[in-house]
Amino acid sequence: MKSLKKEMFILVITFLSLFILSINSSNNVSASISQTHTKYVTRNAKWANTFKRQGYSYSLLYGNHDYILTNLSKKQYNKIVKNKVRFQIRHIGTYKNAISFNLVSKGNKYNIWANYPSSFYYTNSHSKTLKPIVKLEGNIFHHPANKKFKKLSNMIRKIKNKKDKSIAKNSYYQLKIYLKTSSLRKIPYILIGNNW
Repeated sequence: MKSLKKEMFILVITFLSLFILSINSSNNVSASISQTHTKYVTRNAKWANTFKRQGYSYSLLYGNHDYILTNLSKKQYNKIVKNKVRFQIRHIGTYKNAISFNLVSKGNKYNIWANYPSSFYYTNSHSKTLKPIVKLEGNIFHHPANKKFKKLSNMIRKIKNKKDKSIAKNSYYQLKIYLKTSSLRKIPYILIGNNW
C-alpha cells in the first residue's frame, strides 16, 4: 500500500513538473513536448489570480521539504521557513485530486511548487491578534453546527489593528461562503496551512 502511494505521488509530481516546464519554457521544442504530456494537468489561471492579487502574503511550513517541487536543499528550505520569507502565488495546477501551487519570492529568488492547502500558510495568520480568530474559525470550519459566528463577529469587532481587522472580516465572509459550498477553492485564506 505504501509503495502504491509512493508511486502515485511520483506520478503526480511528474505531471506537475511537466506542467511547470510548459509554463516556464522558452524553448519551442521543450514547450511542444511538455504540452503533449500535460494534457491531464489543469491550469487554473482565474483561481490563481485571486491569490496573485494578494501579493507576497504566504510563507512555507516546516517539515514539507520532501513534498514540494524545488531544487532547494532541506537546510535552505528550513532557513526560508525560519526567516518567514514571503511568497506570491503565481500559478495553480491540478491533476485529479492533487492541487499544487507555484510560490515565488520577491525578485524570483525562490520558485517552488507546494501542495495546497498543507504546505504553506497565510503569513499574517500567525500574528498574535489573528491567532484566536484562526482557532475559532477552524473550529467552525470543522463543526459548523456549533454556530459560533456571533462569537467570531464579536471577537473581530474588538480588534484594534486596522489591517488585522480587515483580514479577519474578509475571512469571516470567506468562511460563510465555504460552509455553503464546501469547495476547497473557498477555504478562508487565514486557515490555509494552519492546524486548528
